[in-house]
Amino acid sequence: MDIQDAKPVIEALIFSAREPLTAKRIREILGEEAVKEKDIEEAVRFLNEEYERDQRGFRIFYLNGGFEFRTSPEFGRFIEELYNMKKTFRLSKSVLETLAIIAYNQPVTRVEIEMIRSVNVSYILNKLLELELIKVVGQKETPGRPLLYGTTGKFLEYFGMNSLEELPEISDVKKMIE
Repeated sequence: MDIQDAKPVIEALIFSAREPLTAKRIREILGEEAVKEKDIEEAVRFLNEEYERDQRGFRIFYLNGGFEFRTSPEFGRFIEELYNMKKTFRLSKSVLETLAIIAYNQPVTRVEIEMIRSVNVSYILNKLLELELIKVVGQKETPGRPLLYGTTGKFLEYFGMNSLEELPEISDVKKMIE
């Protein structure tokens, strides 16, 4: 199967997947040794060029290590209106601060977070766990074996990132805040 023939199959697979679909998994499903992961990435690029040329309301995004259909960002306000999502999932400053501490220091314990923030973060941690933006990633090998927290794939998706390497440098974050 050449890449042109594979394009509609790749499109259907990504459209049908419940979570971001990796190039490796697409290749496994295609069962084609001749199709390389870079060919799949190229097919996705071609599909996105077609969607843009045809002024479609969606694109294929590379998030959390895989491909996923999403509406184009310029239509976000219409989607918010459709679902009445105005400010329903907005994170407060204290939640964002705690999430940033976890993202940049993971794995990290509640006590370590509280030492940085100088406030109790139990409620915030529970909220972030409920929103599935963080998860328990283990226990620290110290007395009491405190839980260690880290970010999730949903965190990456929420902030439009593929990996934690895309987090801005701390110095850039400080400049944005000032």
